[in-house]
Amino acid sequence: MTVHLDDYKPHPYSIPHVNLNFTIHSHEKVTVKSEFKLIPNKASTEQNQDLVFQVGDNVEINSIKIDDKELTDYQINEDDLTIPASYLTGISAENSLNFEIHNTINPQTNKTLEGLYKSNDILVTQCESEGFRRITPFIDRPDSLTDFTVTITADRDKFPVIISNGNKIADENLPDNLHTKTYRDPFPKPGYLFALVAGRFDLVEDTFTTRSGRPVTLQLYSEPGDKKRSYHGIESLKKAMKWDEDRFDLEYDLDLYCIVSANDFNSGAMENKGLNIFNSSCILVDPESGTDGDYHSVEAVVGHEYSHNWTGNRVTCRDWFQITLKEGLTNYREREFSSDMNSRLIQRISDVRYIKERQFMEDAGPNCHPIRPRQYEAIDNFYTSTIYYKGAEVIGMIHTLIGEENFKNGISLYIKRHDGQAVTTDEFVQAMQDTSGLDLTQFKNTWYEQAGTPKLAITENLDLQSLTYTLNIEQILAFKDHKPYHMPFLVGLIDQNGNEIKLELANNSEQKDLDRGLLHLRELKESFTFKLPTGTTKVVPSLLRDFCAPVILQYQHNEPNLIHLMKYDTNEFNRYQASQEIATIAINKIIDNLERDQKSEIDDTTLEIYGGFFDFSPDQTELIAQMLILPPIRTIAQHRATHDYPKIKSARDYMLKAIAQKYEKQILETYLNQNPAKPYRYTAEDSAQRSLKGVLLNYLAKLDDKYFHLIKEQYYNSDNMTEQFQALRLAVDFSQGQEIKEHFLDRWKSDQLVFNKYLVAISYSEKEDTLNEVLKAEQHPSFNIENPNNVYSLYSAFAGNVGVFHLNAQENYRFYVDRLAKIDKFNSKLATNIAKQLDIINKLPEQNRNILKTEISRITTDQNLSKILLEVLNPLLKV
Repeated sequence: MTVHLDDYKPHPYSIPHVNLNFTIHSHEKVTVKSEFKLIPNKASTEQNQDLVFQVGDNVEINSIKIDDKELTDYQINEDDLTIPASYLTGISAENSLNFEIHNTINPQTNKTLEGLYKSNDILVTQCESEGFRRITPFIDRPDSLTDFTVTITADRDKFPVIISNGNKIADENLPDNLHTKTYRDPFPKPGYLFALVAGRFDLVEDTFTTRSGRPVTLQLYSEPGDKKRSYHGIESLKKAMKWDEDRFDLEYDLDLYCIVSANDFNSGAMENKGLNIFNSSCILVDPESGTDGDYHSVEAVVGHEYSHNWTGNRVTCRDWFQITLKEGLTNYREREFSSDMNSRLIQRISDVRYIKERQFMEDAGPNCHPIRPRQYEAIDNFYTSTIYYKGAEVIGMIHTLIGEENFKNGISLYIKRHDGQAVTTDEFVQAMQDTSGLDLTQFKNTWYEQAGTPKLAITENLDLQSLTYTLNIEQILAFKDHKPYHMPFLVGLIDQNGNEIKLELANNSEQKDLDRGLLHLRELKESFTFKLPTGTTKVVPSLLRDFCAPVILQYQHNEPNLIHLMKYDTNEFNRYQASQEIATIAINKIIDNLERDQKSEIDDTTLEIYGGFFDFSPDQTELIAQMLILPPIRTIAQHRATHDYPKIKSARDYMLKAIAQKYEKQILETYLNQNPAKPYRYTAEDSAQRSLKGVLLNYLAKLDDKYFHLIKEQYYNSDNMTEQFQALRLAVDFSQGQEIKEHFLDRWKSDQLVFNKYLVAISYSEKEDTLNEVLKAEQHPSFNIENPNNVYSLYSAFAGNVGVFHLNAQENYRFYVDRLAKIDKFNSKLATNIAKQLDIINKLPEQNRNILKTEISRITTDQNLSKILLEVLNPLLKV
């Protein structure tokens, strides 16, 4: 059934408070007693309506009582349990009805990983978006806010740890080796934020004192044996709590904050109020098993989930069309946290690389959607890079348009107005408009409502006689019925001597933010003419600084101008971006030559640019590493009408090898000069050196097997996973690398976190027969197709290895589509998540596109495919 935003209406009934009693008999049996008072919803105008609860197909209802009278006259249709209005006669705010529902669930057989399920030997919940109904019948929608009191009873030996949301208010040992604990969450929340955990855990505990002096107990629970990997997570939590106080004046509001690690989890983490549940890969890390990237990821994800406490929990979304209200905003807050904790420049480079490589592809595919969609078949399909990452870019644009002080005040006003409410994106934008005085109506009506990536076509005119420089900017919209966007456009002008020209408009146009280089774009076509100082003979524009809007820039920079920007641009991000554009131009020339069967060549001028990268100061190490990384295959593809990924990979590899051959001596010398401290430390300085080592070793690996000994030495001599994994990723492409592969697998086959790294390494191999290695890996005893991390690390990574995956199309596509159908039978959400790798079908060469459509058609004829998977696959067949 298609759900439409325009059809939204409040539920006619409300549950102000619920008492939930869980009795955990075993992993196979949990009984639930739900007691609550039902009243009319004052937000609804409907009266005398049937009462509709949502209920999962795994829930066995034992009894339903209304005011102590057992009810048998109810109907269940798919996810809805309907009680006739005749049983609700006389209900009012003063005359509530008392409900008591008893039901039974089996976590052991719940393979969807939604609701309450078993992961290894623990019980854990995941209720977003529609998982709470798989625990007990309820009004399971985000605008139904309820106070929860939860009591859990279980065996003390089998389930020594039992936790739910909120503060613990009772703890008692009972006869028969049982114990019971009660938790009270004083803040109303929807069912999707409910959480419960039970099992045997290791515990790392700490405290945090809030700015007002209130102590908060911090607890991080991990499965036995993982305690040593928990300390970075707890330190990251303390940083996040302090940061939110300092940056946004937001203080934590409970006495207890718990994080629980689970090995089986469909997503990265879940922000349940006071009880976050994390995928183990996003919370557990130590030098032996985790990379620098893992350390950064743990800190970032902890920051994200903690930030949800106010933007997502205390103020939540009215309906699921508003997901970006909490996820786009919180993703932006996560980025700001990471930027403040680490390098703002490197964080921005990472964010933009993801947007260009992943989100732009989604925007250009058959499943593109705005950040606030207007309809869906299955809401789980809208936890996308568009909702999260483009949503964060939209928040970032608001910040750029109104400035830091207004943005901070806007957050405060938004929370003050809507604390304890479920609202829409309109309320958020209104708060920003009210604090800044800037009319954001056009901004809201375009960025929130329109799908696709707009383009900016830019031409210029330099008039040396009148000493003026004109930028002509045209918005090219993704769809014909779209309206022009209001967006920020940060610009700088660099003269012939490398000096930045002070911006001054010649026609006195009202652009009050020109002092910070900001232009407000609002029209389909606009021109901006700038005055130039006497003596100006050349102007090189620095456009879209800091990638201030998620758009595709169409401007013909030539190589000399890009080199000029790399040398003189005062905006560091645009200096980096100039290096990427130079590489993109060169690689596209190689592709053009390949398509004409002409010899591939790279201009000496282009290659000479890279020679300058090897003379740098220590504080530039990470930036140099990033500038030496050539643009990803999928980013390069966006400059071409057809995405022939294997051909793009060949061209990119050609350039890598050409750079390696020309600067072999400098690359080797710089590689050997990177000496991060031992034992391992996760510091900015050491991480930068390890990052550069990995980039340089990749270049040396392109010189056939001449430097394989360095790969081997780095693998065996390193004391940390960062350098070992760098070496493993390269070793899998060499026949001599078999020893390293076997050593790594033998050492880590029983450790799921690190075994996943092995799966990623072989899935991203550059060998044409990578599928054979993938097939072997899925037969390994440690591989479990029901484990999301295994699936993402093997199957999704293989499809993401686009230069190889799309080469032997027939067998690779058939394999992948077969796995989608297999996974869909027990976990449709997981199947759908990895199906999104195929969203690029409309850009593939015709032969590849037809093969993929044939394979998808083969499984969509199976009537047993889930509606959530079909919603993703069916549009692919229409391209």
